[in-house]
Amino acid sequence: SYAGIKKALHKAISNEDIKAVVLDIDSPGGTVTGTDELATEVRKLRGGEKPIIAQVNSLAASAAYWIAASTDEIVVTPSGRAGSIGVYTAHDDLSAALEQRGIKRTYISAGKHKVEGNETEPMSKDTLDHVQDGVNRSYNRFLAAVAEGRGVTVSKVEDGYGQGRVFYAEALMDRGMVDRVATLDETLARYGADAEPA
Repeated sequence: SYAGIKKALHKAISNEDIKAVVLDIDSPGGTVTGTDELATEVRKLRGGEKPIIAQVNSLAASAAYWIAASTDEIVVTPSGRAGSIGVYTAHDDLSAALEQRGIKRTYISAGKHKVEGNETEPMSKDTLDHVQDGVNRSYNRFLAAVAEGRGVTVSKVEDGYGQGRVFYAEALMDRGMVDRVATLDETLARYGADAEPA
């Protein structure tokens, strides 16, 4: 969990025997909830005596890249991929399928917008606009966090980091999305760590 990662990160930073923190990342991403907060915490902790390194081993997409971009350094394994900077949600309109089966759902609710966006009817323009505003908000926070983490402008991230695409190691280096290409063993060896701990 994000809470578990945060706790482990603080524990590692405060441990005098630890020279560097390596986040071994292999993730297609996840939800926005919690990602922004963990990435912000990582940015607060980086820049100290102990580097925080994101090791893309071998995928850091979407929320995983959001967090990786907040570290001191991103290292991608030679066959690794990263990116997918974007946000989406989905709405399934099941009204035609329900109608075909002779099912009509009736919502009894309080609050004008309580059941907007439900799956049993088409989404209204007003509801679609509201949902799009939420997606845009999260996307803008994602862009700003990556820009801050990578030390570039928001427009550089938006224009040069793929707009939702995932790239392999060489393209990631060319675009400035990672700092080096190396395996996890090579990253551990840089800090004198045993590449195969017990």
